[in-house]
Amino acid sequence: MILLWFVPLNRLGALRLAGLMVVATLGLTMYSYAIGLMSLFKGPMAVPVNSYLTQQVNPLRVALAFVPLVLYIFLTRPDCLEPEAYFYVNMGFINAAVMIAGANSAYLTRFAIYTGIFSILLIPRLLNMRDRRLAAISGGVLVSVFWVFWYVDTVKVGASLADFNWIFNHN
Repeated sequence: MILLWFVPLNRLGALRLAGLMVVATLGLTMYSYAIGLMSLFKGPMAVPVNSYLTQQVNPLRVALAFVPLVLYIFLTRPDCLEPEAYFYVNMGFINAAVMIAGANSAYLTRFAIYTGIFSILLIPRLLNMRDRRLAAISGGVLVSVFWVFWYVDTVKVGASLADFNWIFNHN
């Protein structure tokens, strides 16, 4: 988390944003090197083909990381944001980059847990618009998008928690 010290507190420029997305794309293609680096610390690892380490992340999860950013880009006037909100906006971009970089490994995507909380904290700041009608519509659309994601991810696709057993049930 020490890397977050270098997250700027003002708007990300186009050059920094492009660099962040290039790094994310490189991370997407180089996850096998990250697994090799982990084996240096953990010792040789035999990785089965369909293991959690090589399991791809649902593309809907990756797309969901971009929802607050789309709200920021299309509906929020940057001059109306308070200065501390830029930290959360920048962390939203970093969260999206981490989700892109880890899309080929569910194990590596767990790093998005650390940055995802900042995206959640960004949403109320973005919905604090002067136009209350637009804020209400945006909030409704946002809740609908998250509900549809939840429904598709847990009901239609079938959640991986369907095989869940309490540890207390083991003999």
